[in-house]
Amino acid sequence: MEPAPRAVTGVPHAFGGIPLNVGASLFPLIWGVVHGVVLGVWVQLGVGALWVIGGVLLRNPETGIAVLGLVFRGAAILGDVYFGVVADRLAWEKNPSRWETADYSKNQRIWAVGAVAYALALTWYQAGR
Repeated sequence: MEPAPRAVTGVPHAFGGIPLNVGASLFPLIWGVVHGVVLGVWVQLGVGALWVIGGVLLRNPETGIAVLGLVFRGAAILGDVYFGVVADRLAWEKNPSRWETADYSKNQRIWAVGAVAYALALTWYQAGR
């Protein structure tokens, strides 16, 4: 007989009550591997594919196809944000004894700052081309 699934309560978040993990949302592949959440790899592959397909469709001058490109890009963004929302729970369920609550929250704030800094640097680099 299998033990009953334990209730997950008190999952820490980087910014208090806001359940969005910015680091996991912007870097699902790297964050997922580091935190033992293999789903992050699949999210990155799916989001990346949707983003590329959306970009290809947006380059088409026909309005209907360009709108479809926006739909693909929107789906990519929603998938990324959804993973960012569930990421803390997934990592905490995977191994709750790995971190103390305060250390986990601090670690996720560092991930968030690093991810945003990287995204801004990449955007700045691309804008200068």
